[in-house]
Amino acid sequence: MQRSASKRTMLNVKKQDLLDHAIENLVGLIDGRYARNDDLDLFSDAGREAFCTLGPDWLCTAYGQRYRLQAALADGKVFRALTGYMVRRTCSSIFSKNQFVNISNRETQYLNDIYSELLRATCDLMGNRSIPEDFELSANGIIRRHHSLLALFLTTISDASLLRTSSWIPNMEYSPHRQLSVLGLEPDELAEPVLDLGCGMHEHLVRHLRNKGIEAYGIDRTAGRAPYLLEADWMDVSLGDGGWGTIIAHMSFSNHFIHQHLRREGSYIDYARKYMEILGALRVGGTFVYAPGLPFIERHLFDAAYVCERRPVEGLHALPESEPGVPVEIMDIIGPNLYSSRITRKA
Repeated sequence: MQRSASKRTMLNVKKQDLLDHAIENLVGLIDGRYARNDDLDLFSDAGREAFCTLGPDWLCTAYGQRYRLQAALADGKVFRALTGYMVRRTCSSIFSKNQFVNISNRETQYLNDIYSELLRATCDLMGNRSIPEDFELSANGIIRRHHSLLALFLTTISDASLLRTSSWIPNMEYSPHRQLSVLGLEPDELAEPVLDLGCGMHEHLVRHLRNKGIEAYGIDRTAGRAPYLLEADWMDVSLGDGGWGTIIAHMSFSNHFIHQHLRREGSYIDYARKYMEILGALRVGGTFVYAPGLPFIERHLFDAAYVCERRPVEGLHALPESEPGVPVEIMDIIGPNLYSSRITRKA
């Protein structure tokens, strides 16, 4: 009995190892596709053709391990995890093209449906006992249908106009030194806890501060998976009342506020409310430090409640070629010189 139970355990372990290996291969195939397609214009003929072309390495790996891959995709937990992973990767790719694109919850669910269909079709393909030539033909058919659904999604979302190649405004990530320099901050002076609003996918500043022993957290639509990070749109997150020592927003929240302020039918009122919510989330004596500045709302702050300090950023101007990710329209708001703002809560 003991030997039989031991044998069953060994078989289960081996089966799990094979499943884990298949999952790794699936993620590798997916990551390879994203790396290859991230810079494509899906609306051009060349971009569409490149997207719909499955390379020989992809086909060889998929065909050679198709039964293991099918077993992995047949696992409901794996299927859901991979669907969510591809939705997040696609959203990150979209945001990298234009930081001002917003994808609603309804649109995210539609994108989830698109990738669920792709994985179901892929699972069926992997279980097909076809010859390599037929496998390639079927795989190409699946990817072409996926492209048509994805292209339709990108042309029907509410911010579709922002995805035209001529409208791309990259979602940049900056080094901790660059961010602290622009904001005029030293880590030692930061009151804890610290929140980085728009920390980016790689949360450079948050990790830098935590490595220095500072209690720091980050919020971003593309944030990673860690206990101190929250993957969310800052507009959907309640920051609480009076709990934060420092809130930082380098080329993030205020960039978006200005965009909405300038945009016809922009949600500038929602951003004004969020701005006041951020100030209310500070402890007395806490600071909200951000760049670029927001003179159109800063001038309305009550002197009895807040102190507003502005700091010119030497050598930087609000032009895309000198400070990537800052739209040219910002010059109409803050003038030719980029500056950072520090709002301190007095009461």
